[in-house]
Amino acid sequence: MQQRLRQKPQVWESGKWFLKLNMAENEAGSHYTIDQVNAFPVPDAKDLLAYYDEVRANTVEYLASLKQDDFDRKLTILPFPGETTVAAIFSLVVMHSAGHFGEISYLRGLQRGMDK
Repeated sequence: MQQRLRQKPQVWESGKWFLKLNMAENEAGSHYTIDQVNAFPVPDAKDLLAYYDEVRANTVEYLASLKQDDFDRKLTILPFPGETTVAAIFSLVVMHSAGHFGEISYLRGLQRGMDK
């Protein structure tokens, strides 16, 4: 949201969250090798929640500032082909998050059993 839609630095950079979470500034958080997963420095949960809160607050602020026509604004975001709209990006974020919630629920079920 910050970088692509607002043309601002990501909260990761502007809030120096990479320092607070003891990670590299250029950390992407995806496409890890097994060695990277095994070496991952697990941050404190309160710090992760604070990062989440700041990202969410910035996103909600941006969303609240949009007018109806803003959602139709077209832009090109690599690696996606062609143009997309601000509305499609918000839709993608919601769907992507829902997928992760499903993965988390699945893993919790494996750990605790389905009846807990």
